[in-house]
Amino acid sequence: MISSDDDPNQQNTLRKLRAFMGFLMNAEEVLLAGGFDLAEAYAYALGEYDRIEPLEQAAAGQDSASAREWRRQDQSAQEALLRRWDTALAFLQAHAPKHPLLSHYLSYRARWRLAQASAPGQTRDTVTGPDAAFQAPDMPLERLLHLHARLSALALPHEFVRSYAIFLAGLRYAISRQAVSGTLLSLPAGDELRRLSARCVEAAVDFALQAEPQKLARTVVRLPGDTAFHCLFMGIAYVQENCRELAGDWMRRGVEREKRLCLFFAMGVECLTAKCARRLVGPLQPQLPRLVSHHLGPEVGQCLEQFSAERD
Repeated sequence: MISSDDDPNQQNTLRKLRAFMGFLMNAEEVLLAGGFDLAEAYAYALGEYDRIEPLEQAAAGQDSASAREWRRQDQSAQEALLRRWDTALAFLQAHAPKHPLLSHYLSYRARWRLAQASAPGQTRDTVTGPDAAFQAPDMPLERLLHLHARLSALALPHEFVRSYAIFLAGLRYAISRQAVSGTLLSLPAGDELRRLSARCVEAAVDFALQAEPQKLARTVVRLPGDTAFHCLFMGIAYVQENCRELAGDWMRRGVEREKRLCLFFAMGVECLTAKCARRLVGPLQPQLPRLVSHHLGPEVGQCLEQFSAERD
């Protein structure tokens, strides 16, 4: 969520694109119900992000002519993005004038327009962080929003695949951190997100190890192959369907969609060390990238590879 303290004049274009992708995620239900072309909007944001990121990196430290050309392109990209905000916010106002986040996004756009009028093209790289209500150490929130946007632009084989992919990103994140540092990654012992993620992992594993969910994974979802992969998929599906019951109070204290995103990622981190999950996670670790691409599709596998390759 964009907080009341976020100033678009303190954000570069990449951060503004991330904010736009966050808006699409948080308003997803209303946008889809009204017929908004969400897939096209995600594709635009991701395309611009992928186009601009290397240009911005290349312009750093270059001569004045290169820097001036970059500023020209950057200003043009920001103007196009602002028009996108105008269209999307007008749609949200028309279809959900009482949406709880509408005022936040309208305020964000108003400050952007005011700054643009007083000092067009002047942007800096610093930015206020994501919603502090659920910010946690070792939680790569910006990268998670980017991953969510990439997954949302895909035609996924089942509605639960996106949450499962976020969970697997957390698991891979913890595995890679362990490989680099030699220590297990975990959230602080007293952290509420850690407590809830541990609770949800236990609920997911309890459900997944029953016979009926495994049968459903094969016959209804038609997820082929590995039994442990089946089980975890159904466990995450169970948590998604019962999220409000398992973590309702915490979910209501903030933006539910963003908190849900962090919860599934934190479950992946927690799953690496949770005793109840060893039976399922252990066999998956050495072949996780292959299993993702084989069972969920190469595009989902590519999304997770891109997430792993991005910097915090």
